[in-house]
Amino acid sequence: RVGGSVCASTCCMVSVWRRHFKDIGYFVGASCCAAAALSTNALRSCPNNGRHYAAACEDKEQGFSWLRRRKLMNTVDKGLMSLGYSSRPGVVTSRYSPQKTEVIRIVLTGGPCAGKSSALEHLTREATAAGYDVYAAPEIATLLLNSGCQFAESADPRCQQRLKVFQQGIMAMQLQMERSITDIASSTGRPSIIVFDRGLLDGKAYVGDAMWANLVDETEASAPGFEKPRKHITEEYMLRRYNMIIHLVTAADGAPQFYKWGKTKDDSGRDVIRGETPEQAIVLDEKTRKAYSNHPRLVVIDNGPDGFQAKLRRCTEAILAVAMEIHPQHQFLGNKIQKLEQENAQLKSEIELLRSRK
Repeated sequence: RVGGSVCASTCCMVSVWRRHFKDIGYFVGASCCAAAALSTNALRSCPNNGRHYAAACEDKEQGFSWLRRRKLMNTVDKGLMSLGYSSRPGVVTSRYSPQKTEVIRIVLTGGPCAGKSSALEHLTREATAAGYDVYAAPEIATLLLNSGCQFAESADPRCQQRLKVFQQGIMAMQLQMERSITDIASSTGRPSIIVFDRGLLDGKAYVGDAMWANLVDETEASAPGFEKPRKHITEEYMLRRYNMIIHLVTAADGAPQFYKWGKTKDDSGRDVIRGETPEQAIVLDEKTRKAYSNHPRLVVIDNGPDGFQAKLRRCTEAILAVAMEIHPQHQFLGNKIQKLEQENAQLKSEIELLRSRK
C-alpha cells in the first residue's frame, strides 16, 4: 500500500515500479484511491513530479501521457462533486426510516455506443433543476481494468477460471458500491437519484449460463463480518434493488451510421477503444436486455426516427416519472404545466395564423 502527503509523487513511484518489475517478470496493478492522493493543483505546483516520472520512461511523451491519465483516477474533481448537487433541493416525501430518505436507484445499461454518457448528462441537468441530487456511480469493470486488471487470453488454459474470478470481483464491488452510495445519499435528507453505469445483472450477458448460475450461487447478499445471517443472492434479489432499468439500444441497431468502433471518441469526446463490431454490439445489446427482462419497470429506448436528442429526452422523462412518484415536486410540476400550456397556446396561435393565410 502506498500513501503519503499530496506532493509525495505516488503516481511517479508506481510508474517506476511498473517498469522495473516488468523487466524481471512481475505485473504491477494500481488501484484508485478512495480519497485524493494527488490533486490537480498540487501536480501543477510540483513540476518535479512530471520530470521524475518522464525521466523514468524511455519515451517522455508517453510517460507524461500515462501520468495525466493516471492522475484522473487519483484526483478529486470538485466540478464532478458538485455537478449533481441541486442548488434548490426539493421536498422529501418518502423515507426508509426517520433518519434515512428513500433513494431512487436506476440502472443505465444497453449495448456499446448507446449514448449512456450523454443520457446521464441530460438527466443530471434536468433532474437537478427539478430539485433532485444526482449521483453517478461508475462502471465497476472499467475501474478494475484501469487499475491494471486484465482479461485472460482465450489461449490461456485458465481462461474460464480467471473470467469467473473477474466477474466475482465485479459483483462484490458492485454490491458494496451500491450499498455505500445509497447509505450516503439517504443520510442527506435530500431527494436523490443514483444512476448506476450498469448493474448486477449486466454480467449475465458476458458469461455462459452455467458460469452465471455458479456466480449467483457463490455471491452472498450480506457483507462479510456482519453478525446477521448471510444468504446467497438470487436474480429476484438483484432486480428488487433497482426502481427502474433504462436500456439504451446500441446505435448499431437502428442508427448504424452513428456507431463508432475501433479507436474512436465517445459521445463526450473522450478517446476510447471499442472492440465490438456492429454485429457483436447488437448481440450484446440483446443479451443485456434479456438479462433484465423480468424487471417490472424495464424501459427500452430505441433509436427512433425523432433523433438522438429525443432519445435522451425519453430517458430523462422515464427516470423523472419514477422520481416524482417517490418524491413529488409539486412546484416543479406546476411550473412545467404552466410552460407546456404557454407553448400550447403559442402553437394554437401559429396554427390560426397559418389558416388565415390560406
